[in-house]
Amino acid sequence: MRAYEVGALRREEARRRAGAMHAVSKARAEFLDAALSPDSPAAGKTVAEFGLPRAVVLISIRRGDEIVIPHGDTRFRVGDVVTMLCEQAYVEEVSNLLSAPADSESSDHGE
Repeated sequence: MRAYEVGALRREEARRRAGAMHAVSKARAEFLDAALSPDSPAAGKTVAEFGLPRAVVLISIRRGDEIVIPHGDTRFRVGDVVTMLCEQAYVEEVSNLLSAPADSESSDHGE
């Protein structure tokens, strides 16, 4: 591949990303990263068991050098960095759910 083609591909990718970010901001959603601490109520639970609000879409879990595409049976681990797309109205709630100590976990966070 020639340098010109590489440059053209990079410009196209940048243009697509900019369009995606514009669409996300219009949708009143934002990307959120949350690192799971040892006292997170999500640690040790599967995605399905934890039951995040429907306003949240899990994108990936960064586990050291590995990227995991989460499914219902994916188990959260201490140290995971969870990337999600979240409606802006739920950002604080979701941040608190993932980082709050287990004994303060709310039982009504799943929808």
